[in-house]
Amino acid sequence: MPSKQPDRSSIDDMLIKSLVEVRRQFDAREDTWREAALQTFQKYLEAIGIDPALRAPIMKFRNERANDRFLAARRGQGKTGTPMPANKSQALTIGAAAVTVLHERGKHDIGEAVKAVARAAGINGKKLGNFRDNINRATASDDVLKTYPEYLAAFREWQTEDILESLARVRGFVD
Repeated sequence: MPSKQPDRSSIDDMLIKSLVEVRRQFDAREDTWREAALQTFQKYLEAIGIDPALRAPIMKFRNERANDRFLAARRGQGKTGTPMPANKSQALTIGAAAVTVLHERGKHDIGEAVKAVARAAGINGKKLGNFRDNINRATASDDVLKTYPEYLAAFREWQTEDILESLARVRGFVD
């Protein structure tokens, strides 16, 4: 699963570098400084080995802030419609990648893999299947199409049990 932890010096360097960037955004009055500060905190907690389940609320809060900012920008541009929130999109992207890897390993057909992942992640199986289909048709958002291969690559390195166990962490991200 995850790689070995970096030494304390590199963690401190990462934290300082990230805080300098947050300060730059703050001084420049960029809208993203709040999410950057939360991201810095989240990355720091990850680097020092804090359990992902304990970090999850911070990630959800950061994504909600980013969604609010994104929707306000869309409205300011006169765009209508409500895109899928980042929390939900990310959870479904993770789930879709897990389905693909389980299927690739030959122990599950697509339907069985969707059911196993949906059960482990607390995601509606039909929504997960449809979302995965949209990825395969390349009709999902650009962010999803960019991150899906990254999750695939990561999951291909993990044992099946570790994948299914990790899916419990996305439960709070899909409403």
